Amino acid sequence: MSKTETGSTNKQYLSIVQGSLRQSVPEGTPDAVRREWEAGGDKGVKHEIVFKAITGIITDVNFFDGESNGRKFTNLNIVLDENESGKKPVISVGIGTRYASDILKKLPNVNIGRGSPHPPLRVHAGRGGQRPLPASRLRRKTAPDSRQKGR
Repeated sequence: MSKTETGSTNKQYLSIVQGSLRQSVPEGTPDAVRREWEAGGDKGVKHEIVFKAITGIITDVNFFDGESNGRKFTNLNIVLDENESGKKPVISVGIGTRYASDILKKLPNVNIGRGSPHPPLRVHAGRGGQRPLPASRLRRKTAPDSRQKGR
């Protein structure tokens, strides 16, 4: 059975773009930055608010299958509890991106019942610009590395 929703939504969708959390907004919105994009031969301009970090409790994790301009896509959606504006932030990431891969590796270690900060993915400026650090580089070591003993 299909379901159609009308009216405004109580969700605030955020994407991870160039290593930061961003919300698409109309042109002229205060504090919005202009970004030119190119994907699959298409080009365009978006206006976005860039967030340094987001905090909250994860209330749902799901996949969304959609279609845009005749192209099908799947997004990983991470839904957080309501913020001070009464909106539920949803971090939405394309499943084929390196950001989704990194999040999916870390998600099993998240304590769903506790609030914790969700900063933008840490990025490393290497050859070709910014890229997320591998999960192995972000893990906290609990014991000294045995190879470094005696140094």
